[in-house]
Amino acid sequence: MDLSAILNVALGLFFVYLITSLLASEIQEYLASVLQWRTKHLQRAIENLINGGIQLQNLTLKDVVDESDGESVNVTVDQINNLKKTKRLLKKIYQNPLLKSVNHEAKDLDNKNELKSKSNSKVSGPSYIPSDTFATALIMTIVQQASTFKNNAEITLDNFKTALEEEKIKNLLPEDLNITLLTLIDKAKFEYSDRNKDLKKLQEELATWFDESMARAAGVYKRQSKAISFLIGLVISLALNIDTINISNQFYKNHSVRAAVNQVTN
Repeated sequence: MDLSAILNVALGLFFVYLITSLLASEIQEYLASVLQWRTKHLQRAIENLINGGIQLQNLTLKDVVDESDGESVNVTVDQINNLKKTKRLLKKIYQNPLLKSVNHEAKDLDNKNELKSKSNSKVSGPSYIPSDTFATALIMTIVQQASTFKNNAEITLDNFKTALEEEKIKNLLPEDLNITLLTLIDKAKFEYSDRNKDLKKLQEELATWFDESMARAAGVYKRQSKAISFLIGLVISLALNIDTINISNQFYKNHSVRAAVNQVTN
């Protein structure tokens, strides 16, 4: 048995499948960019975050039908209201200048006038949002909408909590998010008593809450990406007729092929 030939066969197979995997990765990255997979996945993750996660799992605005149609829907009024609030709040957050500053992909698409053709989403956004940026944008959105701060009132945890009790803010925020904010305010007040910096503590709590949720969402995206990569690799293998046994035989029996591999590696 020619050990050198066997090593060359193994090396040749390694290069064939390395090139195939790189090609599959490039195709996936191109599709992810054109179809804005990361952007849409992030939007869904934030929707689930601010709405509690359960209500939005299989629900979109298209599921809301007119009763006059005589069609039945398996959604409650609270779910529909929470969905509408979530969509409105997400739009306001994404319109914040802080988030626009990290939305480089949308800027590029706008410059090329290709945003509508490359995305079916009505709300364009970045594919990544720093946790402190999201926390600040959410706080700014509430402060800008709340009557409590219209007269230049000091932005403290107590005033922020009062703002969350306003009817206008309750109509803006999904119920689960309102409850979460109240809980984080109480936690921030318990852990940090400096009134001049207590809102900073709330921002930190919101950032941690966001990070934990996005870590779970990133895990889901990675699993989906692996599945897509496998399918792309399978399609490439079938299209190019990549047969391991046939390739191994060619490398083992054809000295010129092995010599070419050796030349590349050397």
